[in-house]
Amino acid sequence: MSVTSDKKLWLFGDSFIAEQPQGASTEILQKQWFHRVGMLLHSDIYNTGVNGSSLEYLITQLIQYKDLMNPGDYAIFTVTEPQRKWFIEERPDWGNLFMYGGYQEYPVKKVVQAIDDYKYHLANKAGHLSLYYGAIGLINHICLYHKIKYCILPSFSPPITVEYAEFDKFDLAFRDNKTQDDIDHKVKEIPAMGQMLDVWGNLTQISTEEFGDGDENGDAKDVWQDIMQNKWRGCDQRMNHMTEVNHEFLAKKVYNCLVMGHGVDLTTGFHKSVINKDNFRDINPDNIYNHEYCMKDIDEEVAYKKKYNTKFKLF
Repeated sequence: MSVTSDKKLWLFGDSFIAEQPQGASTEILQKQWFHRVGMLLHSDIYNTGVNGSSLEYLITQLIQYKDLMNPGDYAIFTVTEPQRKWFIEERPDWGNLFMYGGYQEYPVKKVVQAIDDYKYHLANKAGHLSLYYGAIGLINHICLYHKIKYCILPSFSPPITVEYAEFDKFDLAFRDNKTQDDIDHKVKEIPAMGQMLDVWGNLTQISTEEFGDGDENGDAKDVWQDIMQNKWRGCDQRMNHMTEVNHEFLAKKVYNCLVMGHGVDLTTGFHKSVINKDNFRDINPDNIYNHEYCMKDIDEEVAYKKKYNTKFKLF
């Protein structure tokens, strides 16, 4: 890549911004939306993104690298869902606690049990909301302090409401004879990205609407779920959960945000209804994206299971 600018492009976030596996060709890498942005800016890229990582990991990386960021540098953040947690230090990619084959593979069973207990008994909306907007506040603060030109993209629909429904455990809230219905503890009308940036929509919407009829309220989600679970076996065969054409469109929108201060509309201008049950095999032909688990692996696994089940079928 020919680079003429001394301004760096810093990347923080989850699988929407993480690099492809090692070994992917330069031709393929240059199609990723953030590499397109880097080429438009003529900037070197410093990517800290990790598949499956949490907001805690993003925050830690931002704090670690903030003093290396210079005025005029650029930064892009994909802000993931706050339900993720970074419990295993050496495995930030296990942040999605509901991902198959994640933290459950950790060899210390007491740690696995502790995470299970947190996931099913301690995780709560108040904590999620605090983490999410705390992360956005820190991003705004650090980028403004260091004079960084930045763009925040929500990976998922931002959480905006939390309800406290456990006051029956305590008497303090009812000393004035108020009933629970009289007390409003809902957090309302929090702007998704604060006052610094205008962003509409989220990256998951772009990703999901590439399937089926292209309508989240139609069959897009159902087709996405069927192909993702049954055809791709949980391994998205796209780059960063989007087809190549939408990488191009997203890059242009983010570039306009970084350079001209434009708002980012993630709800319009993207290709929809491009993946279906007839063409899902064509998304990553011959594993050009160098995924660790591609259609060839899936086909071999399915064939093996059929052979195994036939051989050992009980009558």
